[in-house]
Amino acid sequence: MISQELGKQYRSPTTLLRMYASDFIEFLEHLDVYLNAKMRANGSGVFGRNRRYPIGLLGKRVAIHFMHSNSFEEGAADWERRKAWINYENIFLKMSDSYGATPGLIKRYLKLPYPKLLYTSDARINHPDVCYIPKRGEDGRPNWPLYAYKANGIMSFWQFDVVAWLNARGTLTVRDIIQMNKN
Repeated sequence: MISQELGKQYRSPTTLLRMYASDFIEFLEHLDVYLNAKMRANGSGVFGRNRRYPIGLLGKRVAIHFMHSNSFEEGAADWERRKAWINYENIFLKMSDSYGATPGLIKRYLKLPYPKLLYTSDARINHPDVCYIPKRGEDGRPNWPLYAYKANGIMSFWQFDVVAWLNARGTLTVRDIIQMNKN
């Protein structure tokens, strides 16, 4: 977690939860609508072998998986508290091509009007906001973990310097930062 590494307070309501790609993109495309929508319980999911967690629903279609909450009430209270942290003048997005991210969803994500980062193992996606992660071995999955530490102790993500990207405040693309790190 970048905020944790930099000793900063989390500023995202999506911290410590999961949204599948379709829900995440729908949420981002209609941010004000979903941040003002009432959260309601929507069953539970299973993490790992037996760890059950609650799922909330915003509006009629954005499911939020409270992976680290013991009850829906706890997850919903955390959501309400965290959404107040958003600084609308300083929004940065980060997503990977997992959790159901189809080519169509990725295209929608890359059109969002915020500085954004997409981690992908699909070398065919050529976009300035993409960080390519090569696949590993025979299973063809991305080469996780993404995290690596630079000599100064700051977390980096492969060849991508997240801190430099954040400090550029949207004036540099992911591709710009990767190129700067290669030089």
